[in-house]
Amino acid sequence: MPTAAMDTLRFARRLEAAGMEQSQAEAFAEALAEGIGHDDLATKADLQNLATKAQLQNLATKGELQALKVDFEALKADFRALRAEFQALRAELKADLVALESRLDARIAELRSEMAAMETRLLRWMGAGFVAAVAILAALIQLTHH
Repeated sequence: MPTAAMDTLRFARRLEAAGMEQSQAEAFAEALAEGIGHDDLATKADLQNLATKAQLQNLATKGELQALKVDFEALKADFRALRAEFQALRAELKADLVALESRLDARIAELRSEMAAMETRLLRWMGAGFVAAVAILAALIQLTHH
């Protein structure tokens, strides 16, 4: 039987567009392509080439059709597990982002408070320096007038 062709890049991009992480989407696409690409997997053309219902029954008696069903169910279960893992990761990332934002807000508030305190100290030093400069200037003026 010929192997079925699958555009894994297109499939992975669709998964990414639906919200799946790139690495997970690529891994899932590759795994699905491997499953589809096995020589024992019947393609649409293979099924259309079967001449009689007896041949379909023969497939079922060989267990190949049942194996395909089992493989498909396993793929669906894997996809559900990946989806659940993706949703858990997404929730974890959201919680991490909220915590990070909270820590950043607290640190920004601390820095603003420190800047205000530094500004106050700087103004005090500048004021004291100005007063000292005026006092020195006044003393110099008095000395030059005597």
